[in-house]
Amino acid sequence: MTSYFAKTLERHFQNYCFTHNMYAQHPDLQASLFVSAKNEIDKLIMQFQRAGYPMAELNSYSRLYKSKINRFYFTQVSPVVC
Repeated sequence: MTSYFAKTLERHFQNYCFTHNMYAQHPDLQASLFVSAKNEIDKLIMQFQRAGYPMAELNSYSRLYKSKINRFYFTQVSPVVC
């Protein structure tokens, strides 16, 4: 069963992908979105930690979704940069 934190991060990732595609012609906005999306995950961790969620769950899911964001960003941007 998926936790509420995992569902929140999945929704955050889907929003990131949608917005990234909206900024397809603007690499500087994509880079800014990339940084802010990862910072937002850190803020979510702090909020859920204060709410009493186990730190192991928070770390596990946050690493997973930060990795997903990294992979998505670098597969989309790498052809543009090279």
